[in-house]
Amino acid sequence: MALAGKTSQLRIAIRANNDVGANTNRIEYYVTIQNKNISIEPEFYGGGAFDETIGAQRISNLRGFRVSIDLSYNMSQEKVRKVEFTNGTQTSDTTSTFRDMFNEIMSAFRDGLFDQESRVFSALNLYVNQQGDSWVAIQEYSGSWPAGSFVKFIPTQMTYEQTYTSQIGRFRPSITLVAETLLTEIGPELEGRS
Repeated sequence: MALAGKTSQLRIAIRANNDVGANTNRIEYYVTIQNKNISIEPEFYGGGAFDETIGAQRISNLRGFRVSIDLSYNMSQEKVRKVEFTNGTQTSDTTSTFRDMFNEIMSAFRDGLFDQESRVFSALNLYVNQQGDSWVAIQEYSGSWPAGSFVKFIPTQMTYEQTYTSQIGRFRPSITLVAETLLTEIGPELEGRS
């Protein structure tokens, strides 16, 4: 279940509670991506990769892996697909905009609320389009599949940029999301292509 060689879409889910089952209240944005960078890097306790004991023995400071996803859209259109769910049932499927998505994410993290119903925000999760209509959520992996709970992400950078060259406007939004928690193992949904 490795990452697909070619991925055209990503789903960003803004959840009202931690329940990942059928009864979730959430908004999902389907984003057609142009450039995607998924990095999984080790994090360490303290300042370095290891400490040294008095007896000159090295002790690892490895804490786990941090997932970071950087999405950029050169010359993108201002369109995304927005799907809303109430108690697990799809209630709407509309065309939306990056502006609305960025505002929704900002409201969720700033105010703790999202959408018109003012639902209490709980988590932002990501799904990767494997191939065709197959979607896989990025989850905490514990040695077996299916994995545990969904990895929660937080935005570390959101850019909403309109540039002009020779009087031609180009819309270039970008967003960087970083996992809230550390992974103890790299799960199959993040495995590289073989």
